Amino acid sequence: MTKNHSNQLVVDNITEGEIRKFKPDIVGITVTTPTFFDVRCNIVRIIRKMGDETVIVVGGPHVSALPEDTLRSCSEINIACKGEGELSMLEIANGNKLEDIVGITYRDGDNIINNQNRKPHDNINDFCFPSRHLVDMKYYCKGNPHVMHGIYSRATTIFTSRGCPYNCTFCAGSVALGRGVRFQSVELVVEEIEILIKDYKIEGLYFADDIFDVDKDRAVNICRK
Repeated sequence: MTKNHSNQLVVDNITEGEIRKFKPDIVGITVTTPTFFDVRCNIVRIIRKMGDETVIVVGGPHVSALPEDTLRSCSEINIACKGEGELSMLEIANGNKLEDIVGITYRDGDNIINNQNRKPHDNINDFCFPSRHLVDMKYYCKGNPHVMHGIYSRATTIFTSRGCPYNCTFCAGSVALGRGVRFQSVELVVEEIEILIKDYKIEGLYFADDIFDVDKDRAVNICRK
């Protein structure tokens, strides 16, 4: 997205004043089930009160599992992104016709239109690296015992793959990311780690892949490098 649309605002501690000042054309919000019905819906309603011009897009695990229900539950939302949202959001930002964008569910008057799902993108190297410069990394990476589970260090999370080869009944991972695993190249993983250490003084990393060592040889290779 940053390669195609440079005028962006990432608001983590959201304030109405910041949004009014920025006057966004599109607002994207990540939704999980525990946060949807209170925090996220309240944020959506605050944004909608500012006017009907802003397109409100939501994505994330909850939306991927229940896209139509998400729109019915919160009438202020315009579009739900299902599964991986990078390419769908880019097409929305580019002004593509909604009926032509796969991987979304959207409003058309009083109707809710559910487009076909987008296939998982094969080469996740295309999505490197996260635009961390748009958020307050000093705040998010300050020493705390939560990222590294009890180890008090300046730490952050990193993803080196997407998906899982298994189909556990309690997990919704395959709904959002599809079945099977797609790997980021070892070289790019190492480059990202080097950037985190150099630019953000990271002391600890939490690999947030569904299963980091599903390919044990690859995992060992990353650790050795």
